[in-house]
Amino acid sequence: MASCKAETQTYRKCLKDAHQAGCGAAKACAKQAKVLEACRESWRKENAVELTFDGTRILPNKKCSDLNSHVQKCMKWKKNDERKCQEPIVALRKCMESTQGVVVAPTEGDKLWSDYKGPK
Repeated sequence: MASCKAETQTYRKCLKDAHQAGCGAAKACAKQAKVLEACRESWRKENAVELTFDGTRILPNKKCSDLNSHVQKCMKWKKNDERKCQEPIVALRKCMESTQGVVVAPTEGDKLWSDYKGPK
């Protein structure tokens, strides 16, 4: 969503700063998250996109955790350009398809987004 790029960068910077300071990122960045979500919601309305999120997160199986770390390092090194990290991304995707992920509860940050509707 290029239209919300500035809001996304502000929110990500806040998360990074909160993490480095050791404080709760969800609470510290709630204001920035709400600004970002307002932008996203506006974009969804303008583009007739309907979306819901029940809060379910699936984390990689332990067998895939090294691949997940490799993807994260690549993305950081390549400045979040997914095109330059396709090899590890594809490897992680294949690993996740062949193993069962770990289902975890939504974070407090997840509950800020307007498409979060809670568990079904």
